[in-house]
Amino acid sequence: MDTRKPVRQEIFPGIVIGMQEAEFYEHCREMNAAGIYTNTSNNSAVVYRNDSYFGSPVTWKFFPEFQNGLVTGVRATVGYDAYAPWNNRYFADSLIRSVSEMIVSKYNARRVESKPLLPVRAEYISTEELLKITTGLVGEAEVFVEFHALEE
Repeated sequence: MDTRKPVRQEIFPGIVIGMQEAEFYEHCREMNAAGIYTNTSNNSAVVYRNDSYFGSPVTWKFFPEFQNGLVTGVRATVGYDAYAPWNNRYFADSLIRSVSEMIVSKYNARRVESKPLLPVRAEYISTEELLKITTGLVGEAEVFVEFHALEE
């Protein structure tokens, strides 16, 4: 039995943990028709571009995890649109600092743990939203962000 509560805070526009799988797909179709979401070339992720919190446009690629017809988590990567190997301002190690600030601000979360397995990896907990957020580097261009509901 899944004892997690739906997360009230949107992970991405209109996307919340606990929403029905069919609702997720219908919402993504609507957002695609509105030009807000697109998809990767192989349809393996939803693509969302924005510049909130980051000072420069970024592209998020995300897809939820489903269990018993409900969204139970969201795995995402994010990278600066202006990334280039010769411009360290747009490297992932710079972006992860902005991602951390966004997590603390948007979800009222606190950092709880660092993992030494990767150069930069952190876990955040938002007790208000019953949300666990894990971040880390994916090479020099992207940051991964995983959102999961906490057990009550």
